[in-house]
Amino acid sequence: MEDCWSDHSEQMLTIRSIFLYLDRTYVLQSANVRSLWDMGLVIFREYLLQHKQVESTTTAGILQLIEKERLGESVDRPLLRNLLRMFSALGLYAESFEKQFLVETAEFYATESSRLLQEVDVPSYFKHVEDRLQEESDRCNYYLDASTRKQLVLTVEKQLIEEHANMQLDRGFASLMDENRLSDLARLYSLLDRVNMLDQLKGSLVAYVKVTGSAIVMDEEKDKEMVQSLLSMKAKVDHILVKAFQNNETFTSSLKEAFEHFINQRQNRPAELIAKYVDAMMRSGNKTASDEELESLLDRLLVLFRYIQGKDVFEAFYKKDLAKRLLLSKSASIDLEKSMIMKLKAECGSQFTNKLEGMFKDIDLSQDIMTQFRQSPQFQDRLPSNMELNVSVLTTGYWPTYTPMEVRLPEELTTCQDLFKDFYVSKHNGRRLMWQSSLGHCVMRVQFPKGLKELHVSLFQCVVLMLFNDAESLSYKEIEEATGIESTELQRTMLSLACGKPSCRILLKSPKSKEIAADDDKGQLHSDERNGGGEPADKRARVPGPPVPDRCSNRENNEDAKKPQPQSADHRTLPTAQVCRETAGPEETHREPDRSRVRRKGPEEFPTLQLPRLRRGTGGNRNGAPRMLSATTAVCTAPFIRLPLLGFLPCCVRQRFVDGPHHGRLERSFEDPG
Repeated sequence: MEDCWSDHSEQMLTIRSIFLYLDRTYVLQSANVRSLWDMGLVIFREYLLQHKQVESTTTAGILQLIEKERLGESVDRPLLRNLLRMFSALGLYAESFEKQFLVETAEFYATESSRLLQEVDVPSYFKHVEDRLQEESDRCNYYLDASTRKQLVLTVEKQLIEEHANMQLDRGFASLMDENRLSDLARLYSLLDRVNMLDQLKGSLVAYVKVTGSAIVMDEEKDKEMVQSLLSMKAKVDHILVKAFQNNETFTSSLKEAFEHFINQRQNRPAELIAKYVDAMMRSGNKTASDEELESLLDRLLVLFRYIQGKDVFEAFYKKDLAKRLLLSKSASIDLEKSMIMKLKAECGSQFTNKLEGMFKDIDLSQDIMTQFRQSPQFQDRLPSNMELNVSVLTTGYWPTYTPMEVRLPEELTTCQDLFKDFYVSKHNGRRLMWQSSLGHCVMRVQFPKGLKELHVSLFQCVVLMLFNDAESLSYKEIEEATGIESTELQRTMLSLACGKPSCRILLKSPKSKEIAADDDKGQLHSDERNGGGEPADKRARVPGPPVPDRCSNRENNEDAKKPQPQSADHRTLPTAQVCRETAGPEETHREPDRSRVRRKGPEEFPTLQLPRLRRGTGGNRNGAPRMLSATTAVCTAPFIRLPLLGFLPCCVRQRFVDGPHHGRLERSFEDPG
């Protein structure tokens, strides 16, 4: 057939050349007269129409060659191009070829897609679809008529994509997301976009995010990893959204709803953990990131913050943790702290951050109070030269509410409190000071057999230890009566001093055990190094604080925040300051204490405990220095207003064994830590 068409074309060109003048003059001037070339096409077309077998055989041969090419065989593509151009020239392309070609194309790809679904995985399937579409596009460019392109592409897309898209999404989308296969996801997005099925892809993405996010949020055993897992998941989804899904706005909106759905399945817990995570990152002990990295991390955490519904819960925990960082000077960067406040202000408004901003004002103004106190000869001369007192004045409306804890302080601590009280009252007439004891801290320098050690202890721990200045051993009842500490708090304090890690176990008891049992005998002093315990291993030791629940009531904070604060006509809200060090050990600094490892006992279960005796000199030590002072925490009150007041009193204690290895006493003296 190709030869016949070629001969006809050559002969018609020859005839046209002979009668070229006639073709260009007479034919052009006569409307109803065809050109020589057109007359030749009409004659050839009539011949084919009269011989249907020739036409059908030619069409079948063309379709057979195309099918062989689709199956990977090599065919004569110029032959196909000439024959199809013949059909186009004769006006038989659509009727004789295209209609049947599209039908067989649909059948071919329907059969192929069914086979591939059983043989290949989802990524391979869509890669094959992409290749097939490119092959059909090449055919249109080389030998198919341009009018066929649109119908051909629609046919292939329908059979290979549209008919199986939902099944393929259910079958393999989750694995593509889990493995972060960006190229395959981008291909999937592109192919589904061709058939207007992006809504189905969006639905699969939302379902995946909800399932994955819910698994993270609802896994209570991995609460410590929840925030980091959510951050990683959010970063991964955002990266896929940009790189694979062309940052589709409808996808972004749907993802926001998906995150809001699963992150609020556990009411308030994600908000609490996000606040704790921010606290861990903002502490000065965090050496894992630079300021720029922390700034970026805060932006990512703020995105999670937007999703939570319990923003008041986040505020309560964030406020409590911020207070600890500011009061204990544990913030990694004040600039970062203020940056975070500005981010929260932009997100939730000035009312949300009003108290948080007030805390920073308190810190700044409180430093002025302590500067005035240190520069006041009237009061500073009455303090020993080797002691330093730092007191923080807090505005009640800004800071968390702490449960007051009673304690009977030693004379040295009471003296320091009275000095500051006299100074403060002289500056602010008509106000009364009350001390919050539960937040006090102290630094003690002690001479152990292996050398000088520096102990970081809480106020309650310090008060207990100072009792052993006058006694070699004390029972629990005696300690309770001497200190006046509430029973539950005292039990926790004794556990931390006598049953902690050997490197931080200051009180020694016999027989040795990890717990204090009711049938233990009276404690004996073991100062021999071979017995272990009684002396910290490090030169600077943090004695872990007692495993106490957080004394800051979040519910109370939330309720108080909604109530107006009473004011006095002659009262000015005072700033707060705190310059002290964290007493928790490194492992407790950024996490809640593991209360499952602490066995609480009643007073009758505590044996008599013993600490190396601190012998009191005539004037305190050989140089006549006064006795050791401990850090305390106070509450300053004015008419109708209660303001927390925190203090920190570092001092030096030197102790030396003077008796045998099993019974001894300590001689202590004071010197300036600096």
